[in-house]
Amino acid sequence: MKGTAKTGRQLPAACKTVRWDLSLFITDDTVRSANAVQNLKRICHDYLGDDWRVEIVDLLEHPEAAAPAQVVAVPTLVRPLPAHDVQIVGDLSSTKKVLEALEIR
Repeated sequence: MKGTAKTGRQLPAACKTVRWDLSLFITDDTVRSANAVQNLKRICHDYLGDDWRVEIVDLLEHPEAAAPAQVVAVPTLVRPLPAHDVQIVGDLSSTKKVLEALEIR
């Protein structure tokens, strides 16, 4: 994904700081996970310009990543913030709900 997409790895320190630093936790190539990736890609392109980065974490490959992010269901989109993390569970098909949760609108 533009910005940057990684699968289960930390982004390099040399990457520029972005306003929208998101992590999408999925499992393998299930329909819900594929839909979440597609929907997130569309939302990022349509609403966030070039100021975003997405890390895609497959929990079947990296199950240890779930606990620190407090992920209990997949797919889950996480946006870490200083005060609290924003989490959205599901396939991200409701653009309006995603935009509201991320405080884009």
